[in-house]
Amino acid sequence: MLPTQPQGIEGRWASIGGPVAYTATFQNGRFTTVERATNGLLASGNYTDLGPGQINLLYTSTTRNQQVSANCNQVETNRLSCATSSGNRFDLARA
Repeated sequence: MLPTQPQGIEGRWASIGGPVAYTATFQNGRFTTVERATNGLLASGNYTDLGPGQINLLYTSTTRNQQVSANCNQVETNRLSCATSSGNRFDLARA
């Protein structure tokens, strides 16, 4: 029997591109990211389900010590496309 593919946002995601490779974890309303090379915490916060395939992130960046809000859309089963309130974009792929 094949393993069941995770559904929705829950689980681990990997950054696509960008200056720092990181892994994001979504679990029971909590959101964290850690740098892959060092396992150092980059950001932590919460996420809210806005509807099928849509979430809002509210997190604190540890590198900039500032709170960030972002909206994400699950554009494919294994891909999230996000934009922060300041217009920065980032993408994640299911890890």
